[in-house]
Amino acid sequence: MTIVSRIRYFAKAISSKDNNYSADMNPDWISMQHDIAVAKNVIDLGCGVTPHPQANVGVDYFLEPEQRLGGTGKIINVKEMSKEGFEFHNLRIDLPLPFQNDEFDFAYSSHVFEHVEDPICACMEIQRIAKAGCILTPAPFAEYAFGRPYHRWIVTKRSNRLIFLEKRPEDDRPFGDHPVFITGKLEPSPQSNPFDEVLNDGDWHKKTIRPKKLQNKLREMWYTHQSTIETVFNFKGAFNVTVVRASGEVDNV
Repeated sequence: MTIVSRIRYFAKAISSKDNNYSADMNPDWISMQHDIAVAKNVIDLGCGVTPHPQANVGVDYFLEPEQRLGGTGKIINVKEMSKEGFEFHNLRIDLPLPFQNDEFDFAYSSHVFEHVEDPICACMEIQRIAKAGCILTPAPFAEYAFGRPYHRWIVTKRSNRLIFLEKRPEDDRPFGDHPVFITGKLEPSPQSNPFDEVLNDGDWHKKTIRPKKLQNKLREMWYTHQSTIETVFNFKGAFNVTVVRASGEVDNV
């Protein structure tokens, strides 16, 4: 990608097109967009079917969409990615990765680390293979309000430390399940999570949603990547990790 293209990408990423709300865009998210726009060699860990446009290398363990979009969506087409010059690796990100130390300028991972079995290994590997990067996950409130059954961890941060809390049964979707997919479209059900229905991201729910004040606030936080909704963890070099098991056992690295 040329310098001009990078600048255009960065400008589009922070434009007001997707932000018609009073809250400012999360500064950590803006910082990430700037850093990835100027990086030359980018890896997307957990890239799915739509790798970050800046990435030239991607890793994903699930070719099938069993842990994406509620188990729906497209299968990762490795041949098509290869034709487009994208290097894809079908691997777990919480095991040793086949890359050199500091091989990448930037490592990007969006809503993947809450899925992994071994968050310590995943964190050690991302900081080993990249000089800088960003890990995005649902924030604790979002995990309770919008969580998925295949999310293993509630993730938050403090300064240069990323913190993983292992989910207990009572932490798993306390407000209900994700709306169901019927013929490729979301539909409400008696078990549907009311937060998903009120947020109504993409306006899939055709009925009038109330209360409007709550919907506006949720959308404002959602579309501006506020820390209430999304944990945006930027790092340069090494960072610290804390894992709190459901048993109460704590690991610090």
